[in-house]
Amino acid sequence: MNTRTRPQQPLAVIIFILVVHLLVVPRTAFAQITEAALRGLVSDAAGNVLVSSPVVARNDDTGQTRITTTDGDGAFLLAGLPPGSYNILVRVAGFRTFEQPALKLNVGRTTELTIKLEVGGVQETVEISAGEGRMVVSFEARLSDTFERRTVTELPLPQRDIFLLPKLSAGATEIPGAASSTKVSNSPVITVNGNRYRGNNYVLDGAINTNPNNSGEPALVPSLEAIEEVQVQTGNFSSEFGRGNGAVINLRTKSGTNELHGRAWEYHRNAALNARNFFSTARAPQVFNQFGANVGGPIFKNRTFFFGSYEAARNATGRAVSLLVETPELREYVLRTAPAGVAAQLLRQFPAPAPLAGNGTQFLDQRPLRRGSTVLVPAAVGRTSVTLRDYTRLDQYMARVDHSFNNDADKITARWIAEHQRDEGGTSSSLATLGRAVRGSRGPFRGFFGNLNVGHVHVSGRAVNDLRLSTQFIRTTRGADDAVVPEVTITGLTAPFGDVFKQTTKLRTYELRDTLTLDRGRHTLRLGGEARRIFKGLSIGTPTAGTFTFTSLLDFVDDRPFRQTLTVNPDTGAPSDFGRYFTLYETGLFVQDDWKISSRLNLNLGVRHDYFGTVTEREGRLSSLVLGPGASFSEQVANASISRVERLYQPERLNFSPRVGLAFDPFGDGTTSVRAGFSMAYQPHHGQSISGARTAAGRGSERDSTEQPDRHAHPLRHPRAVQSGVRARLERARRSSGASGRTTGAHHRLRR
Repeated sequence: MNTRTRPQQPLAVIIFILVVHLLVVPRTAFAQITEAALRGLVSDAAGNVLVSSPVVARNDDTGQTRITTTDGDGAFLLAGLPPGSYNILVRVAGFRTFEQPALKLNVGRTTELTIKLEVGGVQETVEISAGEGRMVVSFEARLSDTFERRTVTELPLPQRDIFLLPKLSAGATEIPGAASSTKVSNSPVITVNGNRYRGNNYVLDGAINTNPNNSGEPALVPSLEAIEEVQVQTGNFSSEFGRGNGAVINLRTKSGTNELHGRAWEYHRNAALNARNFFSTARAPQVFNQFGANVGGPIFKNRTFFFGSYEAARNATGRAVSLLVETPELREYVLRTAPAGVAAQLLRQFPAPAPLAGNGTQFLDQRPLRRGSTVLVPAAVGRTSVTLRDYTRLDQYMARVDHSFNNDADKITARWIAEHQRDEGGTSSSLATLGRAVRGSRGPFRGFFGNLNVGHVHVSGRAVNDLRLSTQFIRTTRGADDAVVPEVTITGLTAPFGDVFKQTTKLRTYELRDTLTLDRGRHTLRLGGEARRIFKGLSIGTPTAGTFTFTSLLDFVDDRPFRQTLTVNPDTGAPSDFGRYFTLYETGLFVQDDWKISSRLNLNLGVRHDYFGTVTEREGRLSSLVLGPGASFSEQVANASISRVERLYQPERLNFSPRVGLAFDPFGDGTTSVRAGFSMAYQPHHGQSISGARTAAGRGSERDSTEQPDRHAHPLRHPRAVQSGVRARLERARRSSGASGRTTGAHHRLRR
């Protein structure tokens, strides 16, 4: 009987988060991941601070109001504010009323405002223009870029993919390849400051949006028209951000306002300006249309708002594919000499397009079929170039509701995004898959992607709490219902034979996250926790017909395969599916102190702990390399075997990562900031490396693995990244005019 140990740490963290939320919320808390904050100082014209002065911030779009008072140092903090435009009002007896309209607060950032009151009557008002209110650049040590709504919608992004924005940040570089995006076009893979892109974190409305099976890539790509703001953090992260030291791509979706508003769009692209492929005689066809609409407004003015969005994409495209295929001469030879053979059946039912004519030869890249020194077919293989057509469809829906109550002291948000994507099997990065498609064997794709986010923000005096529960769903299926032909690969031909058998992938991530802040004058103490349960269902489908490999064209003609692979039931020998169902738990805890030492110097100190757990498998099919006897590691590997194991590795429990950041304004005028920082971060094992254990069946019995489970668990360490750097940034008013600096990093991946 196979017994499994259940992870205890994730449950403990969940209980900790809930207890802290219930007991501490009435006092203090605040999360800045997806909201904004306003911090400031109120003084008179002579610089004397004014204590107990009321500060009012009113959102221009929703009419919602937040009120706080200054402390003994004349400072105030309004945390957890929805990003947007605000009217700031300060009324103190004996002084003129201060009013600053249209102050812009951005997602994930703290804006600092210095307010000086002039002597006079309260009925007299001093109005400050929006341009005079600026963010003090030295307040935070982390490096980030914010793209507001107008920038997001007006930048010319190919296929209007929101994740093309991060590559515009300093230090970001796009690398060859593409992420497993859910858009019509794949999102780019970026690396920031030389860090591995697997360390990138994607955050959507304060919750994780990372593909659990492809670390460092987005799970869902929301419509560009549904995004309020994008923040890209590239360095000196605070300890509230874990899972790597790459970049943090932080998105916030739009919400409704007091005014009913909507927008409709249509974007069209065709092949008129596309370049022709070198091997093609004409441009590959393309007709791309992206269209949609959104609408938002009040349900109850100043209290309840809604926002809805729909976007669709239709892409009729063609892709030029160059392949080595058999010639009509080879086909005729096989049908004449071995008409009953397997090769003859495949060539008869799944012929490839004829090769192109060569320059001085019958076919381009012409190659003969030989038996020893005898040439059987002078022109047996040639190169063909065809345009493989496909039709991709995408439909995405989003609905969001925000409701405030208790005099705006509480706010509940619920948001749902659903996306359906389909293609006809002519789009793939695998040349072998495209080769089978050229022969008529296609595997249509059907995918569903969902993301649910529910949040509760509570305000008590100067304290705010943000609790979020999120769930993301991914279900994809590729393959044909009537697949029967096994995959046949032949050395010398790049267009293999075979049907695409249906395979389904199911991914689910559940996350609970809470962050708390204690505002103590010059110290802003922030602490929080998060817990995730990740489920992966892989290779789910009907039994396949396996694969055949031929090491030469002659072996294929003679029906002599080099290798056959087939997934079978080890007890009966009958073909079987090999679906695997993995579960993984992750947790994170952090403490952060943002210490404002003076008006010119800020210090950010933090520490984080990450626990990435160990994967378990529902059917008890985990298998791995089990080291054998030996005096050295090399000898143990030489005597190793593949066996069933209780766990793939022993999870590390001491993943503590310190974070230190410093921001200094050398001139004291808020125009220049020198930032320095040091950070260490751990990241989980790449999802594919863990799920890859599904391919090793193992010979050990379940009884063997349960009697000595620890014998098979190796102490693998998680990848660790260390980053340090110094950067200077010059700002004039609200405009950034220049930045320079240096960032260095090191990565460590230990074998055992």
